[in-house]
Amino acid sequence: MSGISDEGICPNCGSDKYAIYHDWKPFNLDSSQCYDCGFHTMTTVGFDSLKDLNLERDDIEEWGDEELKPLKELREQTQWAKDNMKYYITEEKN
Repeated sequence: MSGISDEGICPNCGSDKYAIYHDWKPFNLDSSQCYDCGFHTMTTVGFDSLKDLNLERDDIEEWGDEELKPLKELREQTQWAKDNMKYYITEEKN
């Protein structure tokens, strides 16, 4: 398993029992957990709809020197994405 762990201060309750983890394989993932109040964060993994992606592209307008015009269709999901995403689909913790 790749990644680094750290400790910090919980932004919700101020506890020092706040764990932070960053992983970079198979892609960047970040999570944190407060062991006093239960506050937690995690990377959301998924694909945007064409409509949502075009809204995001419109918000940034350009990437370097390239104007980000609306897409007419989404690129197909690669086998790599299909194989790796199934382990990281985010569900709400209860």
